[in-house]
Parts: sequence; structure tokens; C-alpha cells
Amino acid sequence: MRHPRLFYTRAARRRLQGLPAEVRLHLENHLENLALLVKASPPERLPQFLARVEEGFVTAVKGVRVLFVVDATARTLLIHRIEVLPGDRPEPAPPAP
Repeated sequence: MRHPRLFYTRAARRRLQGLPAEVRLHLENHLENLALLVKASPPERLPQFLARVEEGFVTAVKGVRVLFVVDATARTLLIHRIEVLPGDRPEPAPPAP
């Protein structure tokens, strides 16, 4: 969760931490790959690779939808919303022993 090109709002970070470990790991890996894509691509080409929504961009992984914006100058992602999709509710993480 410490990729130098990924930034989270407090609400998004809390939501990410509340996901089951397997889903969280998969999502973090996906977001790191998106950050690498943003770093390697010219800003004008990003809409060809990323799905646009009114608030910026969106991606979905394992029943979780992530809304984010891209700072084309700094080549960073700000994740501002993480939503569990209806009908795809991941099981909550079990409590630590």
C-alpha cells in the first residue's frame, strides 16, 4: 500500500483496509499496475486505457469498484472512493487470533 504514485483519501484508505486480505491484495496489485501504466504513458493517451466517469476514472476488481483521478503532471493516482459492488460482497476479514 506504499506505492509512491498512489495516494488515498482517508475514506478510501479505511475502506481498503476493511476489505478481506485476498481482495485487498488483489486490488492493491491492480492499482500498482495502473500507477505504472500512468507513469509510462503520455497523459493524452490515458483515456484510451482507462474507463472514464464524471469523477475521473474507474476500475473494478473482484467485486470492488475504485474511483480515482490522475495527476498527469506528477503521474500519480488519487484514489477517492472504493465501493463494494452489490451482489459481490466479499466476506469480511476474520478477526486476528
